[in-house]
Amino acid sequence: QPASLAQLYVFNPQFGPEEENEDEKVLFYYPDNIRVGSQLREIGLTQAFINFSLQYKADRSCEFIHSQKLRRVIIQAEPDYWFVLIAKNPSFKKSKDEEVWREDELDDNLLVSVLQQSYEFFKFFYGPMHLIDPVDLRRNLKEFYTTFIPSLDIDKSDIFTTLNGIQYVQIEAALSLEVVSLANHLFDEIPEGELMIMFRDQLVYSALNPSITRLLNSYVTKFILPGAPLSVPPRSLFSKQESGGSTTYVWPCIYVNAKRGFMTLVQRGDWIGLVVASGPFQNEAPNALRNLVLKGLPVLHEPILDQINTTLRINTVDETIKFVMFDNNNFELVTSNCVARVPFNKEAIKIISSNHSDFLRSGEKHQEMLVKTANDLWVFSKIVLGRELFVVIESKEPDLMAARARFQSLCDRLFKKEMIL
Repeated sequence: QPASLAQLYVFNPQFGPEEENEDEKVLFYYPDNIRVGSQLREIGLTQAFINFSLQYKADRSCEFIHSQKLRRVIIQAEPDYWFVLIAKNPSFKKSKDEEVWREDELDDNLLVSVLQQSYEFFKFFYGPMHLIDPVDLRRNLKEFYTTFIPSLDIDKSDIFTTLNGIQYVQIEAALSLEVVSLANHLFDEIPEGELMIMFRDQLVYSALNPSITRLLNSYVTKFILPGAPLSVPPRSLFSKQESGGSTTYVWPCIYVNAKRGFMTLVQRGDWIGLVVASGPFQNEAPNALRNLVLKGLPVLHEPILDQINTTLRINTVDETIKFVMFDNNNFELVTSNCVARVPFNKEAIKIISSNHSDFLRSGEKHQEMLVKTANDLWVFSKIVLGRELFVVIESKEPDLMAARARFQSLCDRLFKKEMIL
């Protein structure tokens, strides 16, 4: 059986401190067919783990709990607001009566990333939890997660889910000036607005800060792009209008850094334009953005395609080498053959995930690791000033020197600036 989501719940112990109102601490629980008594026992167990761990390290509570069948991750999204995700470990039948659980298959950082991103989406659309009345908060959480949970495919999540990177269109200076000129023209019409432009699943331009850009890039690729299989959450918070081959979405109320604003998005063909603005909703904003997407951006279609094809030629390597570069500073993701998900071998994925976790934990500015697998794969991992590079060489190189020479050749050709101190 593949890995799967078993439970996801949100609670605040301050809302139900006494036995007679203990059920009030439960803000959301999935699946909702679990009886309240069972929910409270599960939450009580999580609280016990948290309180026990705080005795040993007062500034950091328990984050991961592993058992044979389940793996829990716990995050405190805001003070006293706890999110818990429980995933069922993958398993297989060894015999008719014996099931073997693969306890080491799932990655803690992957599950934390999935859970943290769900909270960031919720906060963007509904605002910080501590500012919402508990009754409204329960309703909002149920509304949001009802449509969001189907996107949490634990079994298909991998290191790319954890990295949650942005693929940038690498544009030349002259083309960049044209894009900025279009953005400035829109800014004249929506002074409080910040623009983001995407071509297919790649980012062309963003005036938003990197964290919000990353969040909205993920939202667009997951829910908005043509062919996206999932409903756009949360359903009640936006309006949608289709006209002239374009689709316009309007969110009259969103929250950026706890400040209220609005968002509008226009999609037509390969292009997506998105504006996030502070203050009350402006009726003219959708039309201004629609004019940009329908009239301004098509002029850039061929030059952008040329840039993408140029980057593809540069990043195309022989089939025995696969790589991914991730920049923690701006969340840029660069991959072999420019694919969104590099088809790494499962063994290589596990090593890359582990090394990525080690990089985050160590805090070292410069570090390099090399692993040779049982299947004769060479996995190089390197971090320089927040930029991580993972390279898998699938050909059977005769020795370390030959494998390192191929790794260095790739660095010199594609990442000479990024991977040098």
